[in-house]
Amino acid sequence: MLVTPHSCVGPASGGGQRTDLFFSALKRLGPTEVVVLGTAEGRENIEPHFPGHSGLHLVDTQRAFTRKLSLTQLASQRIDRYIRFSRGFRPDPAVREQMRALLGSKPVVVVYRYFHNFCLAGHKPEDVKTMRLCVDLDDRDDQRLPTMVQQLSGSRILGDLYARLMTPVLRKFMLSKLSIASLVWLAADEDLAGLDELPTAVAPNVPFRIGEFAADLLPSQCSDVLFVGNFAPNRDGVRWFLQKCWADLYRRHPKSRFRIVGFGDWSELADEFQGSEGVDFVGAVDDLASEYGRARLVILPLFSGGGTKIKLIEACAFGRPVVATTLSGRGFGPEVAALLPQSDTADGFVAHCSRYLADEKAADELGSRLQ
Repeated sequence: MLVTPHSCVGPASGGGQRTDLFFSALKRLGPTEVVVLGTAEGRENIEPHFPGHSGLHLVDTQRAFTRKLSLTQLASQRIDRYIRFSRGFRPDPAVREQMRALLGSKPVVVVYRYFHNFCLAGHKPEDVKTMRLCVDLDDRDDQRLPTMVQQLSGSRILGDLYARLMTPVLRKFMLSKLSIASLVWLAADEDLAGLDELPTAVAPNVPFRIGEFAADLLPSQCSDVLFVGNFAPNRDGVRWFLQKCWADLYRRHPKSRFRIVGFGDWSELADEFQGSEGVDFVGAVDDLASEYGRARLVILPLFSGGGTKIKLIEACAFGRPVVATTLSGRGFGPEVAALLPQSDTADGFVAHCSRYLADEKAADELGSRLQ
């Protein structure tokens, strides 16, 4: 049985692609049922993403992060999420009852996507007598929350202070909860640190739905700068790039356009930067390959989040040069890291982008080597 949040269903997001990876692997091991948490969406829109499943179950929860909340509810949820961990990650009785009814007493392997969803089910030590519980941490909360605090507050000092004071508390809490797990997956070798007490393994991210791809145009024949993504950390990264980098880059390379692709609501950023020249808020597209195929280079200016970025390995698979921040570039091993231009400063980021916009040969060579 695979348990995933609704936000990680479908290939349009990196989280959805990782869910696809686990579902595909589990099906090869045996009949696989799927539980989707926290959705009011119709079954007909979810079922096509799990071909060959042996059962699909939609389980609602009042604490799904996909649910729209009032400002008061959002404030309370954030306090629970960042400080009161026993509340922020407490079981949902409705989810536990529904999971118990689905699981019964039959021997089963249950794979949870994310620590939060594992906590919602409220498993107890006696549960391991009849089932093997496995958890894909993907983004480790104890690594991700400090960067999110820094991003939300705009203060690196507050992020560092949170990491010193709260990360050890959260890690101890996670180790306690995960002590009954048979196996815990991480997305990269770098994420294994501090989890020595648990049975762990690395399940790396890969570009799941690309297959054979040959662009009609080489990077040198294109001029666009491309960003692909969704969700808050991505929007924060795009905002940083627009505020700190794009005007300078566009002044140097006026034939280039910055195309922002990905589902979700980009209207706030579009309004904020409506006077910016050379910027296209494209939004969702049916064919990502065509967007990559027209790009000179791809940027990943992300400063928060955990795990690894599927969009990085996707851009590499499409044969495009990539300029990234250090957080965006982690987790894919020394071979990729040695090739990847990385900078966390605006001047450095602009310099890397400008090089590949100006040098056709360098753009083609880097795209080919990354692919």
